[in-house]
Amino acid sequence: MSFKAPQFRKAKLPQILVGIAVLLAWLFGNPDTSKLTKEPRMSKISKGAAANFDYYSLVLSWSPSHCLRKDRSPARLQCDSGKPYSFVLHGLWPQRTKGWPQFCDSSPRRLGKDLIDDMLDIMPAKGLVKHQYKKHGTCSGLSAEQYFELSRLLFDKVNIPEKYSNSGQYFVTNARAIRDKFIHSNPGLDPDMIAVDCSGGNENRLKEVKICFDKQGDFRKCGKNEKVSRLCKGRKVVIPPARGSGL
Repeated sequence: MSFKAPQFRKAKLPQILVGIAVLLAWLFGNPDTSKLTKEPRMSKISKGAAANFDYYSLVLSWSPSHCLRKDRSPARLQCDSGKPYSFVLHGLWPQRTKGWPQFCDSSPRRLGKDLIDDMLDIMPAKGLVKHQYKKHGTCSGLSAEQYFELSRLLFDKVNIPEKYSNSGQYFVTNARAIRDKFIHSNPGLDPDMIAVDCSGGNENRLKEVKICFDKQGDFRKCGKNEKVSRLCKGRKVVIPPARGSGL
């Protein structure tokens, strides 16, 4: 659209005022169409959702139970290497008091090989490292390096009870006993800061232990996501033995 400015020299005052009004309407009434281009949807989570959370849930997976699952994804290092993995790091999950953010970046940066390899001693599956960053790390407000550095720091902060550090025996216990052993091994950890998760099924195997931290890295009360009654039902919890020759 082109606009021909009014000829003010020969116009009378009312015409001049009309011309000015038309000019102003054209200048300020037409939107900048360059801003109308729709941005692609990044995810179900809106932009700016990164770091919009209340606390972290450090999720420790009982590796022997994972390796017994028939529907598990291939994890040769974790399940077939002969190393006696017991508790491994499933992930560090930003959580809200109710609900949680996930996949906060639809095209996150590609993780470098060195960064992935550095995590394999506590997250023994390359696919797991990549997936956890894409699903949870992108919502932390941290760079990939910072996210995995914090993940390791909090993993190392938790003292695994000796009974579970290198367990080569098959035994049966209950969720409360597992929780109490973690509390006993970790001063400052209270019952409402930890949740035991079972996989269900016929054996009700131990699946995960979730420990909650605030953004400063201190133990804190968990939210509704870690509701104990929902995560581990039944009186007995089966603990499959760790695999490998290093027991």
